[in-house]
Amino acid sequence: MSQSSPRLSLPFIQAAQAQKHVTHNEAQRALDLLVQLSFEDDAQTAPPVAPQIGECYIVAAGGSGDWIGQDRKIAAYLDGAWQFQTPRAGWQGYVIAQGILTVFDGTDWVEVTSSQLQDAERIGLGMAADASSPFAAKLNAAL
Repeated sequence: MSQSSPRLSLPFIQAAQAQKHVTHNEAQRALDLLVQLSFEDDAQTAPPVAPQIGECYIVAAGGSGDWIGQDRKIAAYLDGAWQFQTPRAGWQGYVIAQGILTVFDGTDWVEVTSSQLQDAERIGLGMAADASSPFAAKLNAAL
C-alpha cells in the first residue's frame, strides 16, 4: 500500500505505526492549506518580513531568501517556518492582492480571465454538462 494519497500526497497512517496522530495532523494541515485555496499574492520573490500564521503565497520566479528554489510552488507560513507544496495541473486559487482566479497549468500559474469564462465550451451548474447539453443547470430555487 502506498504511503500517501495520489492527488494531494496526504500521508496515510501505516499499520503498526507509532504516533499515528502526527501523520493524521500532517494530513489535516495539508487539507487546511489546499482546500478552498487562496493566496495573499503571486508576485513576490521574497517572503514577507512579518508573515502571519496560515498566509499562503505563490512564489514568483526568482525566489530568494527562504524561497530560493521554490519558484511557482505554494509557500505557506506554518509554525514559524515556510512550508512548500508542489502544485499539480488544474489546481486553482484566488489571489487576494490581485483579485483574480489563477490556475496551475502544469508549468505556471495562469490567470483565468472573464473572456475564458465567456468562451467556455461547457458550463454545468449543480450538475455536469456534456456534448449534447453544453449548458446544464440544476437549481432548487431560481429567480
